[in-house]
Amino acid sequence: MEVAGIHRLFARSKMLCNVKYAHYIGDGDAKVFLKLISDPPYEDVSITKIEDVNHFSKKMLHRLQKIAESLKKTNIDGKLGIRGSGRMTKKMMINFKHYYRLAIVRNKTNLDDMVRAVWAIWKHKSHIMNGVHQAIVDIYKH
Repeated sequence: MEVAGIHRLFARSKMLCNVKYAHYIGDGDAKVFLKLISDPPYEDVSITKIEDVNHFSKKMLHRLQKIAESLKKTNIDGKLGIRGSGRMTKKMMINFKHYYRLAIVRNKTNLDDMVRAVWAIWKHKSHIMNGVHQAIVDIYKH
């Protein structure tokens, strides 16, 4: 339904408003963009996808929660899992989400600065949780 509706909006924009959309802001769902590419609404305009930063930051939070859940029964520094005091708390996961979003938004025109900002966040937080960081690295190396 969403795919057909958005494609129809694009296709009739020229006739109704004399406008051709060149960009599509997506939320991670590739179906709409694939439809716009495979069945282009205009002959002379190629549509590009712009990823929604808020969607990316939600993905970041979800992945952190998934890692914490998968490591729940793993013994790290004598404790089970990575959650808890001095470790990866729910608040810290939410903060990571916000920090990564800010790193992207503040450096959206400079990829090198964006990468530096993201690594700065990771290095700062991993310094605070050194044992947990090393355990995660060791687990995901295999």
